[in-house]
Amino acid sequence: MGRVWQRWAWRDRLVLAATAFVAVAGWLPWFGRSVAEGDASGTRTLHFTASVWTASTRWAVAVLLALLAGAVWLLARVVGRAERAAGLVALAVTVVAGWLTVRRWQAIPGPGTGHYKIIISSGAAASEPPDPRGVYAIARDQLSIAHLPGYASDVRYGLYFGLFAMGVLAITLLAALTAWSAQKDAAPDE
Repeated sequence: MGRVWQRWAWRDRLVLAATAFVAVAGWLPWFGRSVAEGDASGTRTLHFTASVWTASTRWAVAVLLALLAGAVWLLARVVGRAERAAGLVALAVTVVAGWLTVRRWQAIPGPGTGHYKIIISSGAAASEPPDPRGVYAIARDQLSIAHLPGYASDVRYGLYFGLFAMGVLAITLLAALTAWSAQKDAAPDE
């Protein structure tokens, strides 16, 4: 492993760090619900969150793709072959992972769309959550954005960290690939 570590340039080590950052971001809360519960003694708010692995299949696939992209570049650097192809593929896969993440985020139904428009515009139903049976549970791929009195359901900070981590991974892959290409072009032919 010591020879591998010596073979990697500092940019490759940044790719490793960015890949680890994506892995950590996958375990943060990506989606959550906040429910106010009250009685005569007062009101408290209960928070329920879900990581990328339990919230959405598309988000989980996107994170796995980003992790795979970083691993492909690092493996190509260990083997010492096909670095250019591996770098281009890894960069493209990371961009696709970011795109999948954003598309899933945009696809979550929320206020003003679909049946939520009726709930929010109705004064009688405005104090009830959209699905009383699912107030506490976050069912995989059944995400919805709602902001009602005593109930909120929305994305959490893990999504933003995840997108940021994928962006950092894409930038570090681009930097590593560019530096490798420049180094390869400058080296005399053997």
